[in-house]
Amino acid sequence: MAQNFNLQLNIGFNDKDTKVQLLPTEECIDMVLDIVNDIIGDCTVLPTVGTYTHDDGHRVREHGCQVTACIFDTSIEMAKNLLAKASQRIGKALNQEAIVTNVTNLTSELTPVIY
Repeated sequence: MAQNFNLQLNIGFNDKDTKVQLLPTEECIDMVLDIVNDIIGDCTVLPTVGTYTHDDGHRVREHGCQVTACIFDTSIEMAKNLLAKASQRIGKALNQEAIVTNVTNLTSELTPVIY
């Protein structure tokens, strides 16, 4: 059954091995935008600052971004597949340990502006 979904990714910009940010924030955001636009489509990206605890227990503060994209008339399986594909590509491009993702059913809709 086709539904509408809100996809969200929370991405940190620190390298998983060095635990520091190796690329400028704007360059990281550009990479994320290119990947999400290629795989999912249009999106909104908001810069973030947060903390992350690595698998080894080391907690770091890092800059990152939150990506939100809406997709329409698709299945939950397709929504999760697109999100996983984008996460894997972003994770490899930015050398990430993990990316937090979320898929929610979208009860709102795109409202055209009439002029």
